[in-house]
Amino acid sequence: MITPFFSQGRFCATADVVLFLTEAQERCATPPARAVELTVAKNRHGDTGKVGLIFRPDVGTMREEHTAGTKR
Repeated sequence: MITPFFSQGRFCATADVVLFLTEAQERCATPPARAVELTVAKNRHGDTGKVGLIFRPDVGTMREEHTAGTKR
């Protein structure tokens, strides 16, 4: 998925940050909430990685997903 995107040389060279927001297939959320994943594919000035989020379309918010054993 990401490889063809990064083959766009000029865009890749000029972008400081590249983010992808996808539906999380391996996690569930209580409707109407949806489990999504934010992937930081490129970050010229920092870390890359993935963050689990919960999207609430009924109120238009997105929050970091808290898992058991983590503090808020």
